[in-house]
Amino acid sequence: MKRSWPRSRPRLRSSFRGSGCARARRLASGAPAAPAPGDWLPGLRLRPATGFRGSGCARRLAMSQAAPRVRSMSDDNSLHELISVWPHVGRAAELVCRLKYGRATAAVSELAQAMAEVSPHADLVTWVPASPSRRRQRGFDQGELLARALARRRRVRVRRLLRRSDDAPQTGRDRDGRVAGPSLVSCGPALRSNPTVVVVDDVSTTGTTMRCAAALLRSRGAGKVYGLVATRALEGSAAG
Repeated sequence: MKRSWPRSRPRLRSSFRGSGCARARRLASGAPAAPAPGDWLPGLRLRPATGFRGSGCARRLAMSQAAPRVRSMSDDNSLHELISVWPHVGRAAELVCRLKYGRATAAVSELAQAMAEVSPHADLVTWVPASPSRRRQRGFDQGELLARALARRRRVRVRRLLRRSDDAPQTGRDRDGRVAGPSLVSCGPALRSNPTVVVVDDVSTTGTTMRCAAALLRSRGAGKVYGLVATRALEGSAAG
C-alpha cells in the first residue's frame, strides 16, 4: 500500500525581507526607514539619515519640541503666509542639517510628509533654488527634492519658476546679508489664471527669501503665494 504524505502549506511571501520579528529588530536597531518611492531625482544616490530610528521618527522626535508649528503672516501683500512645521532646534534642525550638509537624502520622505500635513491647498508647487555652487557641491538641490516630494503627496503640479542670478549662498552671511536676501529671477512663461502657489524651502531665518520669491511670482501672474519650510529659526538665532 502506497503511503500518502500530507501536503505542506504554501508559504506566503511578504513584501518585506525576513520575518516580521526580523523587521522589527531592524527598525529598533536604528536602521533608517526606506524613503518613499519617487522622493529623489533619477541618478541621485540615496544616503540614509542615520540616527533617526524607524518610520515616522522625525515627526515624533521633532514634535516633542515647544511650538512645533509656526505661522507668520507677511509684512507686505506679496507673501500671504509663511508656514513652518517646526522651530529650527533640536532633532528637527539636526535632520535638516543632515540633509543639507551630510547629503542624507533619505530624510526627504520624512520632511516632505510632515510638510504635506500642514500645506495649504495650492494649484502649483515650486521651490527656492540653491546657489549653483551649493548644488554642484551636494549633487542636488534640497529645496527641489522637498518640493517634488510634497507635490507628489498633495497631487498638484510642480514646476521650476525661480533661479538664482548670483552664486553667494545664504549660509555664512551676516544679519544684513540675510535681510538683503538672494538675487532671484523668474524662469519660464508667465503664469495664467492667477494660480495659488506654494514655495518650498528647507529652513527660513528672516523670511526675506520667501518675500522676494513671492513678490517675483506675483509679478509673473501668481495669485496667493504661501511659503512652506521644514524649520524656521527662532528670533535671535541663525539657521544653517
